Amino acid sequence: MEDNKTADASHLEATPAGKIKGEQLVQLAKDSSDIEHSLSPLEAVKAYPMAIFWSLMVNKSKPSVSQQLTWQ
Repeated sequence: MEDNKTADASHLEATPAGKIKGEQLVQLAKDSSDIEHSLSPLEAVKAYPMAIFWSLMVNKSKPSVSQQLTWQ
């Protein structure tokens, strides 16, 4: 099942966006969104490790609300 999801998603990234128009583009976006939403948490971590890394780095770089209150 995991191979099917990977295969479905890989053809979307290989498709040149400039050659897809209208309803076809909308359908591809819906299909890829459905695939991403059906991923388990572990599959999502494996599929998007850099997105998770950067999300954590940005989140840790900004001060928390409690730290902001003590600075005033």
